[in-house]
This record gives sequence, C-alpha cells and structure tokens, in this order.
Amino acid sequence: LPGETDVADVARRYVVPLEQRIRALGQVRGLRGQVDPDGAYLLVQFSPGTDPERKAARLLADLASYRKSLPYGGEVSVWPEARFETGSAVLALMSQDAALSSHIEDALRNLPEVRAVATHGAFAHEARVRLFQPFASPALANDVARALKDAGTVKRLGRIEAGGRAMAVLSQDLPRERLEDMLLPHHGKIVPLSALAVVTRALREPSSLSTWNGRPCVTYVVTREPGVSILAFDAALRRASASMGRSLGVDLEMLDSEADALRRMIRTLLVSLAISVPCLGVGGFAVARWRGAARAML
Repeated sequence: LPGETDVADVARRYVVPLEQRIRALGQVRGLRGQVDPDGAYLLVQFSPGTDPERKAARLLADLASYRKSLPYGGEVSVWPEARFETGSAVLALMSQDAALSSHIEDALRNLPEVRAVATHGAFAHEARVRLFQPFASPALANDVARALKDAGTVKRLGRIEAGGRAMAVLSQDLPRERLEDMLLPHHGKIVPLSALAVVTRALREPSSLSTWNGRPCVTYVVTREPGVSILAFDAALRRASASMGRSLGVDLEMLDSEADALRRMIRTLLVSLAISVPCLGVGGFAVARWRGAARAML
C-alpha cells in the first residue's frame, strides 16, 4: 500500500474488509494479522482437514472487487501454506498495556528453552533525555548514551539527534531505575544525570498493529534454542503463558506452534497403527485356521 502512513487507517480501510472475505470462506479457526504503514499480512488458520489450496483459489476468485478499493500501486497476494515456520512459536497478549507487554517479553526471553523473542504491536514507555543548553553537544550525548549502555539499566537505546543549536536528544525505553539519579562522569566530577539534563516520559505508539481474530493484541514470535526439542519448547511456553496468565490476570494465548503439526502427525500415525494391528490379528487368525485344516486333511 504505497503512500499510506497510519496503521489504524490501513487496518480500518483495507484489513477489516479482507478479514470479512476470508471468514466467509468457512472453516476459519483463527486469523492473525500484522499491519504496517505500507501494508499488512494475514495468517489464516483453518480447521484440521481443510485444503488450504482450495480455500486460496476461492479467495483469489473473490478478490476482484476488493482490488479496486486499493490505492494506486497497491496489490494483494495469496499463498497457500500447509506448514509452519520451524524453530518458533507465536503467542498473543490480548492487551496492549506497555508495562505488561514488556514484562511478558522479558519473562519469555529468560526461559532457558528460548533463543530470541520478537514483539509486535506493543506500546512502550519512553524516556527522553534533553541536555541543558550549556551542556548540549553531540559529544556529551554520546557520553550519556555510552554510560547508559555500560550501566545496563536501559533496555534499548534510540537515536541521538543534534540540532542546529547543538541540542542533543536521547530517547530510549524506560528502565525500572530512575534515570535522573544515574551518576555520570563530567569534567572530572561524578554528577547525577539530573544536573545535566531534564528527563521526560511518554508512551510510544507501536510502529505496527497486531490483531488476532479482529482484536488488537501484542504478538510474540518466540524462537527455540538450538538443541531443545520441539515438544520441550512447546511445553515450556505453555507452562509460562499459563502461569503469567494466572498471576497477571491477562489472556495470553498460544496461536502457533510447530509442536501442533508434530502432534497431528503422531495422532495420524497412531490411528494408522491402531487400524493395522487388528487387521494383522485377523490375518494371523485366518492363516492359523488354514494351517490347522491342512494338517487335518493330511
């Protein structure tokens, strides 16, 4: 969607109508979306036994009128997939509370079975450190950024801007500690940051919008640590999500897991074995009776 910048507007004008067309296909178990300023993608989960290729063909045939609503240069594509991206799982927090989403991200990242966590659709607390005019310089801004990184109190550092008047601005996610009390070296002395700058706080809107079945949410794409089994990884995430759901009073759902496909394959295999074993038993009984009858005739 070239030329679009507002994720909420993109969701309202283009994503919601497309979701309605997808649900009209039937057998839709879940619908996960991520909306960016220049477009969106939707991942559709159908009920077990559904042929995704037939559903995709039906959807493509129904998209002629929808394409006319897209802006110039906009396009929509459909890819039928029957597999899941290996090594990862997706969880959804049905809340966009900044403190909750950050707490859950940290808890997931600290699991020994987890290698990485990518968060989408989350608001974030942000602190802006604006140096007082007598001290405003890119050099001091770099010193502040280096000290914040070395102290390990800041989760993520943003960009440093130096305007025409050498006013330096440093923005980053809000740490638990008070930035104002942080001690920094300055001209051979140790001074608190409050002596050099004023710290303001704000809530930063997400750059993308995540949805689950049409509801805004925060999604976590969690990557499995190499060497950890699929089932152990899945079990650890389900335990953690259930525990956090109870303790925090939130709805934290497991949307996708590669273990689901493995479980379906195991169930299919067990059913096949269950059918095969009785057949072998009947065959063995018939052979035994035939051999007994042959010996009697001899």
